[in-house]
Amino acid sequence: MEGRNITHFFPSAAYAHFLSVLCHYHLNNVRQCQVSLQDLKLVIGERYLMADVRSTAEAYTLLGIALQLFGDKESARQAFLKSLEIYPDESNNSAAMRLL
Repeated sequence: MEGRNITHFFPSAAYAHFLSVLCHYHLNNVRQCQVSLQDLKLVIGERYLMADVRSTAEAYTLLGIALQLFGDKESARQAFLKSLEIYPDESNNSAAMRLL
């Protein structure tokens, strides 16, 4: 991501729903894309299969990227800020760069 050599640890359930968002987005399946986005939000809200704060922060970064695809810049910004709030290490949290 972002051309930086950083290892990312995405929670599997959040990543699966993020990939579903991407697939439906590229296939122009608007309704299914919205459902996948809601599922991603639910997984994050429930902290499903998220072992630590870094994985939770990465899930919020994925949410922000998905929201950017929809053109919802303010909600994406809020997701990136939440990611940084949870895991403030800007050198290892790609949300910091996405806020610039």
